[in-house]
Amino acid sequence: MKSKFESRTIAYYLILGLLMLGLGSSDALRGVFAPVFREHFALNTSQLSLIITVSYMGNFVFMLLGGRLSDHFGLRRAFCGSLCCWIGAEALYLLTDHYPALLVGVFFAMGTSTLLNMLMNVMSPRLFTVPGAAINILFFIQAIGTTLTQGGIGRLATSFLAWKLVSLGLLLIGVIALLAFARLSSGDAGLSYDRRIRKEVIGEISREVGEETAGEISREVGEKTVGELSRKVSEEAAGNIHKKDRAEAREGIPQKAAGRASERKKPPYPEEKEAPYIIILHRPAFWLFILIFGTYFIGEHGVMNWMNIYCRDGLGMSARDAVLIPSLFYGGMMLGRLLFAPVIAKLKIRKALLIFLGSGTAVYILSFVLGQRAFFLLFAAGLGLSVIYPTMTMCIQLYFHRELTTTATGAIMSAGTLFDIAFNAIFGLVIARVGYGMGMMILPLAMCLSLGTYLALLRWGEQIREL
Repeated sequence: MKSKFESRTIAYYLILGLLMLGLGSSDALRGVFAPVFREHFALNTSQLSLIITVSYMGNFVFMLLGGRLSDHFGLRRAFCGSLCCWIGAEALYLLTDHYPALLVGVFFAMGTSTLLNMLMNVMSPRLFTVPGAAINILFFIQAIGTTLTQGGIGRLATSFLAWKLVSLGLLLIGVIALLAFARLSSGDAGLSYDRRIRKEVIGEISREVGEETAGEISREVGEKTVGELSRKVSEEAAGNIHKKDRAEAREGIPQKAAGRASERKKPPYPEEKEAPYIIILHRPAFWLFILIFGTYFIGEHGVMNWMNIYCRDGLGMSARDAVLIPSLFYGGMMLGRLLFAPVIAKLKIRKALLIFLGSGTAVYILSFVLGQRAFFLLFAAGLGLSVIYPTMTMCIQLYFHRELTTTATGAIMSAGTLFDIAFNAIFGLVIARVGYGMGMMILPLAMCLSLGTYLALLRWGEQIREL
């Protein structure tokens, strides 16, 4: 049995690792091929910026709906459906040669890529015994895809034909990952969990044994089978509790029996009957996480999407040299996720985030303030910030009940993406008005705000569980 479990774990690592390699490459392609798009489609700066803006609109839509849909249809169906959409986007890249089609493609490719990242994060405790280390290793593999694309493919990204060939390769990766994951995860109860079925089961049991509260049943459904729970309720609740109530009533103590019955009818967690989004919105941590992720997205994605163009157009660097600057940052991220995965597993999540976010942000700001001569520091900044996204995503689970984790994570990521959308929508205008030098200073400012908000989360956020 142990050998079979280990084999499945290794298989999940291989499948998800292959997919993460493709997702990392796909996410970096917009920045790498931006000069090619500008030349091939004769785009101005605003039209080029629109490609990036539309991609983050895809993030917003898929993260807003994806978390909720995964609660309804189960993680496995949500994951396979998202992967199908990503494959469709790569097919659109391959088969079309029009600017509007490119916009549609980046909408679906980026949106589903981010949703797949989130679903892997949520699935990791169900698939791996050490989820913190596992998810950072997977994101390390994604960083390999990003770095290879920026440093390797970036040097070859001189024609639209190269774009087509890369799209074909990613399409094949997606199909292989989809078929392998669908086969391996078939029948996996941990991934096929359906919230609607859970509600139906709870409702049926509640009707049969009205003495038990909805809250007690909810907590036990996740741990015991319906049969075991029904037997327990019928034996303990229907037998012991009712006998005691009737005995006390016969002895002339109706107040105790009535009081206990009243307590049983009153759910200990009345908020569980509220809509999930209402519960989530009432937690201060929700709003703090939005600000943390939103400002962090500007800092990290700004390097991916704009650093290449900034180095070429703003600093006059050659195309071969310019593409190396963002690859330094993501090369540091790649190495950091490999080196620090065991550290995250040993440290508490919140402490690890404080250490890495603080040190990474400090070096990141320094590299921009000192200018071109200090761009080599982006490698060290990437090292420090390497574990932030996967670990911060996992940190969300500390502040919300398990049943609300996917919905909360999707809502936070979706709202955080609005920062990306707003930034990329106006960044072209900012550059036109103040130039690249001043405009790029938005990135270190955003990282500083992200760190400050995380400190506020540690101070005022209410942690409710451990992983």
